[in-house]
Amino acid sequence: MTVSPAIEADVLRRQDPELADVLLGERERQSTTLQLIAAENFTSPAVLAALGSPLANKYAEGYPGARHHGGCEIADVAERLAVDRARDLFGADHANVQAHSGSSAVLAAYAALLRPGDTVLALGLPHGGHLTHGSPANFSGRWFDFVGYGVEAESGLIDHEQVRTLARTRRPKAIVCGSIAYPGTWTTRSSARSPTRWARISSRTPRIPSGWWPGERRRTRCRTRTSSARRPTRCCGGRAAA
Repeated sequence: MTVSPAIEADVLRRQDPELADVLLGERERQSTTLQLIAAENFTSPAVLAALGSPLANKYAEGYPGARHHGGCEIADVAERLAVDRARDLFGADHANVQAHSGSSAVLAAYAALLRPGDTVLALGLPHGGHLTHGSPANFSGRWFDFVGYGVEAESGLIDHEQVRTLARTRRPKAIVCGSIAYPGTWTTRSSARSPTRWARISSRTPRIPSGWWPGERRRTRCRTRTSSARRPTRCCGGRAAA
């Protein structure tokens, strides 16, 4: 099937001219204005064509070779191709290419490391933190006790002294090193003051609390770095996307 944006636009205009004008208006807005939203990506015409392909009609719950519905043999080929390309791109042994938001990825990390009510240290929302850093509108703000650190007024960089103080006084179970709107580079001023030395994390095996994943209880481990023989620490890092 040959896919042409011009032909598709004509088909949509015949069926729903009002919606066609809306879509064309959005294309015009994107092409004539400056976009500075970190969570947005602008795809090529080929990607847009693939998104409007017949695969959009297929319900393919599960994974290739282990779907819950029939007729997924072509969808399996497409997903395996995406997995192979992702593995090659990132040099990984495994890859999951099924779509999800950054928030659900953060939830998976929190579920592996924390229990509801645990204290977490993260970049505060007013300083560039993400909604998953304890916003009341997000699961993180309802399930965990978030403490926000900020940036220095003059430099706009992470206030390491504040992070150090909060880590020592609040004893968080994890320190989140990531943001949604922070222009600086995530570095520490010295190894003696790195976040992995500040937060002492319980050495118990983290587990997902009952009820987070229906019908499922798992035990997971994260890589532990030890700053001394008596202080095992974990640091939950990464940039979150909305």
